[in-house]
Amino acid sequence: MYGGTCITIACVPTKALVYQAEHPDRRLGEAAWFEQAAAKKTALAEAMRARNFEMFDSPETSTVITGRARFAGPHTLLVTDAGADRAAG
Repeated sequence: MYGGTCITIACVPTKALVYQAEHPDRRLGEAAWFEQAAAKKTALAEAMRARNFEMFDSPETSTVITGRARFAGPHTLLVTDAGADRAAG
């Protein structure tokens, strides 16, 4: 996910849910309201992560590699990308 803690699980989701709680759609029952609030929170976080990906992947000087990373040395990062290892350093 391209957004870190704030966009993924902290600031943005919390504030989105607080906003929804402060501005409820009174036409909905409680269960429907909660589903709608959760969907709006998820859509907002997904849109922000997509925008972050575009910003990271667009400069000529960077390449985004999606996968799991670990340090293989003091200046080398090993990324497992769909079963293949790629080293960057």
